[in-house]
Amino acid sequence: MLRIIGALVLSAAACLYGFFISTGIKRKIAAEDGFLMLITYIKIMISAGNMPLNKIYSSFSDGELERNGFLNDLRNGGCNAFYEIMTKKGTEYIADREIRELIVSFSGQIGACPLASDGVRLCEKYISLVENRISGIRENDKTRALLSKKLGIIAGAFILVMFI
Repeated sequence: MLRIIGALVLSAAACLYGFFISTGIKRKIAAEDGFLMLITYIKIMISAGNMPLNKIYSSFSDGELERNGFLNDLRNGGCNAFYEIMTKKGTEYIADREIRELIVSFSGQIGACPLASDGVRLCEKYISLVENRISGIRENDKTRALLSKKLGIIAGAFILVMFI
């Protein structure tokens, strides 16, 4: 009886670990999408009303960026908060090095744009660059998330069969 309970516990742990890995990959995807939406939102708000960056930051909302604490840090800072946060804690928010470097570069340049038209052009440039990079890795990430779930289930089933 104890052997069966142990096998069930180990099997469940293997399955849950697969789901845990899959959830982490999905959160990475959601964070990348959130940063892309932030750049798009900045572009829209600059072109629509030429709002200051700190007001744009305070009015933006995204579930994953709220969850990981980025938006809270961004709202508590000033106009250069985006750049300061990304240079200090960028690895906490974006796993992919190339996307992180693009976001850091964008965040450093957006605060220095004196004209709204320059800010809009900068946003368009970085939206294109980030979208290109995301499209290159997105299919791989989705495949890894799916495989992690399936491998967790297979490992759990294997453990169960081996112990029973």
